[in-house]
Formats: sequence, C-alpha cells, structure tokens
Amino acid sequence: MSFRLVFILLVCTLAACSSITRDYKGVYEESKDLSDLDVPPGLDRPDTGSEYLPELTQNIKTYSGYEESIKGKPASRLEREYQGMNFVRNGSLFWLEVSAPGAEVWSDLRQFFLRLGFEFKQEIPQIGYLETNWRENGNEAPTGFLSSLFNSVFASSELMDKYRIRLEWDAEKKASRVFINHQGMREIIEGEDDNISIVTTKWVPRAADPELEVELLMRFMAFRGLSEVLAEENIASTKMKRVAEVKIVDDKSTFIINEPFARGWRHVGIALDRLGYLIEDKNRSAGVYYISLPETFVLQKEGGLFGGIFTSGTEAPTHFKYLIILEDLGETTTVKLKSNGEVMDDFSRVEKKIYDDLQKSIL
Repeated sequence: MSFRLVFILLVCTLAACSSITRDYKGVYEESKDLSDLDVPPGLDRPDTGSEYLPELTQNIKTYSGYEESIKGKPASRLEREYQGMNFVRNGSLFWLEVSAPGAEVWSDLRQFFLRLGFEFKQEIPQIGYLETNWRENGNEAPTGFLSSLFNSVFASSELMDKYRIRLEWDAEKKASRVFINHQGMREIIEGEDDNISIVTTKWVPRAADPELEVELLMRFMAFRGLSEVLAEENIASTKMKRVAEVKIVDDKSTFIINEPFARGWRHVGIALDRLGYLIEDKNRSAGVYYISLPETFVLQKEGGLFGGIFTSGTEAPTHFKYLIILEDLGETTTVKLKSNGEVMDDFSRVEKKIYDDLQKSIL
C-alpha cells in the first residue's frame, strides 16, 4: 500500500515537471502522399470534374472559365500578396475566401484532409458538404522526457477530432467560401477495479475548438501555395466584431444577432454544431432549427431561499427537445426558444443557458 502511494506521488511530481501544450502545429503532422486511383482492366477512370459542382460555381466549371469571368480586372493587393485567398472574421464566425472556382477548391479540400489522414464519412458535392471520420490526435498529452515512460498515466488526455467542411460560392465576389467546423471527443477514465489491473475508459464530447479551425484554414492556405508567414499575417490582420447580444424586452429575454437573416442563420447553425447540440431537422424558409440538448447540458440547481447566491451542484433539464426560431428584421435577426412539447417549470433556466451558450459561441 505504501509503495503504491509513493509511486502515485512520484508520478504526480514528475508530471508537474512536464508541460501541457496547445501547439497546433503538431496536430496531424503525419500526412501522407496519395497515389492515383487504380482502375481495374475494362473500366474507365471515373470523371471527377467540375460538372459535379453545378451549384457551387454558377456555371463557371473550369479555371479558364473563371479567368475569363475576371478578365480585364486589375489584380488586387489580396490577389498579389495572398494568392487570391483571404481570411474573414465576423463575430466568432470565420471563413476563407478563395478567388477560384468551387470545383477547384473542392478538389483541394479533399486532397488536403486526405493527406492529413482523414477519411470522409459524407461527401455531397452538389451542396458543397464534406464530413470527416473521427481521428485521434493526442495533442494535449504532456510533453517531456518522462511522458513516454508514464504514457498510461495520461490516457485520459487522448483526444479525437472530426470536421464538417462547407463550400459556398459568392457570385458577387466571384469567390469560393470555405467553412471548417470542429467537433471533439475526449477519452476519460470511467472506472477501475480494486487491484488497478483493469481500467475502463469512454469517449465523451468536448467543446469545439475554434483555434483548431483557424489553424486548419491557415494550413489550407499554405497547402494551396501561400507561405506560412503570409498566411499568419492574413489571419492576424482581421478584426473581430461582436454581433450577438441578449436584450430584455417587455420583461422577456430576446436574443439578437446584429446581422441580416442569411448570416444570422449561418451563425446559429455553426454555434449549435460547436456546442454539440443535435440538429434533428431544420426549415430555413421558416427560420426554425429543431434541436435536442446533449447529455452534457446541465443546469445549476436552485439553492432555495439563497438560490441567487448559493447553488448545490447541477441537474439535468426535465425536457430535451426545443425549437430555435429565427425572425428576419432586415438588418438584424431575433432568436427565440420554444419547447417542442410541454413547457416545463425549468424552461426559463434552460432558455437562459441556451442564450448564454449561443452568445459565447457567436460573440
């Protein structure tokens, strides 16, 4: 028993000498080269040309067609210095604008994630949607000369990531917009037996990491030929604008996004993804997201007479299914929550937490 205690104390001491890093440059470093697809005898090589992306390119299906569409226009500073790529930030929403047809950018995105070692769970080129599989990265494991020796001690730091990639065509700017949304899982120790010979673990959701999304957008810029220095400069030059706020109107909380409906809809959808809320269905024309709260969603328990000062732990909500309704007010968009079923006593607390979560995610 004393040996076990001494060993644990020794490991904790050594762990303190190591450091937990957040160096995203080490994530997914084991990229791989891809060979051409082998085509069996008697079969033709599949055509993966731009005709499979009609909605992304607005009838601009080749690079020569794209060049023709911008013929005669002087090259901007963006095109001269950043090779036609620009990082755009709006609140906590950010994307990459690429002065190239959607078919070309789609192909580059596929190659980029495949070389990072991901596979695709879904590919829908007609709407510009890619979804990767889960992949472990272990980026938060402590570093140091003893970390490998005691690797099993830090098993709970293992991470898994997956990404949803959306590609849109901006007809006005004649540019492709790239959105990368991160989802994460963390492995935790669930239990162990009395002899510490068997340890069970499980994967639980962890918060989306916007910094990792930015890092991958920067890497994608480098993948398309921009130097890392210029990619970092382009991202650092952007300024963040706060776009979401909660106002009290007629004694009721109203969530307001200071953007037109189209951007407000996108803000809320990406925020829900990042927060791990399950979008069971959506109706854009009606401005409705049908959501289910994740298991990790908890409310602070009310502490009776002194509930405003003291709390006594957390509790699960009594209802998990809700509607998030967006209303177009021209230059702004309002967001309201409605129960998808019976309105329970804790609705106001659920509403406040959802608004707080959305505001922190959207900014």
